[in-house]
Amino acid sequence: MASFNLDEHETMRKLFNSTTSLLVLNTIVLVIGGVFVASCNETLRAVGTSLIASSLVSFSTLWVRFIKTSEDRLLSNIRSYGLKEIHSQRALVSIYEKLLETSNEIDVTGYSLSGFSNQALDIIKKRNAGENPINVRILLVDPKTEASKSQALNEGHIKDYYQTLCTNILASFEGIENVEIRFIEQSLPVMIYRLGDILFTGHYSIIKRSRSSSTVTYEIKKPGRLFDMYLSEFEEMWYIANKKDTSC
Repeated sequence: MASFNLDEHETMRKLFNSTTSLLVLNTIVLVIGGVFVASCNETLRAVGTSLIASSLVSFSTLWVRFIKTSEDRLLSNIRSYGLKEIHSQRALVSIYEKLLETSNEIDVTGYSLSGFSNQALDIIKKRNAGENPINVRILLVDPKTEASKSQALNEGHIKDYYQTLCTNILASFEGIENVEIRFIEQSLPVMIYRLGDILFTGHYSIIKRSRSSSTVTYEIKKPGRLFDMYLSEFEEMWYIANKKDTSC
C-alpha cells in the first residue's frame, strides 16, 4: 500500500501554490496559446486566443498580488518600527499642545528651545502646581561649546546667539517642581521631543536658509523599535550630561 507523507505533501502544495510556479504555468499556457494562434486551424486559433487572454489576466492578477504583498510587508515593517506620521515642518503647535495637556513625561533636546518654552511653560507651570504634574527633562547643548556656536552660525546667527536664550530658559523654569535641566557638550545629531508615548524627531540642517518650521519631522509612537532607539539615545545623552541649574 502506498504511503502518504504529510511533510512531502505540504512541500508539494506550497510549491504548486507559489507565485513562481504560477508564473511558469502561465508562461507555458501563453506559449501554447501563441503556437495555436499561429496555426492554420481555425479551432486551434480560437483556443489559442482564449489561452492567451486567460494567461494575460492571470499575469495581471499575479502582478496585483505581488504589489499588495510588497505593500503589506512594508506596512507591517513600518508598524513594527512605530512610525506614525511624517510632517513637513517641526512647528506642530496644535499636536504638541494636546499632548502637553495629557502626557506625564516630557524629554526634549535642543540648542535654544525657545519654541518649546513659549508653548509649554504655562502648561507645565499649571500642571506642576496642581494634582497632575509632568516630569520634564530638558537637555540643552552648552552655549559655551563650539558645537553650539557652530550651529548658531549654521542658522545664520552670531556665534553667541544661544547664550542669552539659554539664560532665558533657566530663568523661565526656575523653581518649577519636577523639571530638571542638563547640559551636553556634544552637538546633537537629531532633535528629540518626547511627549509621553509619542516621540518627535528630525535632523538639524547645515543649510542656513533651512528653519525648523520647514524641517521634516517624524512622529513615532510607543511601542515601536524607533521609539525605543531614540529614547535610548536620549537616556545616553542624559547620563553623560552635566547638571547646571544656575547659569549658562
